[in-house]
Amino acid sequence: IDYSACAPAGVVLPIETLITGPSGAKSFVRHIDRRLVRSSLTWTPREGGRHTVVVREVGHNRWWGRLDVDVDGELLEDPEP
Repeated sequence: IDYSACAPAGVVLPIETLITGPSGAKSFVRHIDRRLVRSSLTWTPREGGRHTVVVREVGHNRWWGRLDVDVDGELLEDPEP
């Protein structure tokens, strides 16, 4: 994750990461970093299709980034254990 455009003060914590898959709530992931700014992001998709990844400052709404990732395949994980 590149925060170089977050000028002049840089990125401000907390940082929220939201990952939404094509089925919405079933594949939704939310994580908030309160102490450390991540330099990379890794997750395992549960289904194929377009996933949207958003990284943003919480409360300040100044800096955010979005990435759309297309995952090949069908359902990658059984929804009922």
